[in-house]
Amino acid sequence: MSWMDILKREEFIGPMTQDSAIELWNNNEDNPRYERRDGAYPLTDWFLRVIDGKVVGIQGFKDFGDYAFVGGTNSEAKGGIAAFEEYRKNYLGTKPKVAGFKPKRGEVEKYVAYLKSKEWTINPDEFEDVPAEVIEEFKNNYGGNWGIKKMRL
Repeated sequence: MSWMDILKREEFIGPMTQDSAIELWNNNEDNPRYERRDGAYPLTDWFLRVIDGKVVGIQGFKDFGDYAFVGGTNSEAKGGIAAFEEYRKNYLGTKPKVAGFKPKRGEVEKYVAYLKSKEWTINPDEFEDVPAEVIEEFKNNYGGNWGIKKMRL
């Protein structure tokens, strides 16, 4: 491994609390200030993506045993969504991940279409291992802008 490879290393830090993750994210002056929306679904464990020693991504999750919520994602580097998906397999395996989509930048329709192309099931009426009341809650809070993804190992 060359010195350039060592210096350009990607790593993930966490899981940690939301407060700790947000503090580390906000300590990087290049990042926009992170604030989670009031009323957002609960996320208890958080990760940071670091490239070249700089925090470039943040995401949380909450594990319910048979399924999990994921979200709170912000990324200032390319490949953030895919990188977090790959890393969180270590914690959540193949169980269904449920997420609401309200991007802070760009058009929500384009973001939802992108996630659909990445094998998210958008606005399902039912999904294996996800309780009906969870699906109903996301439908009520996000309309058609939410989805579930079951990962493969």
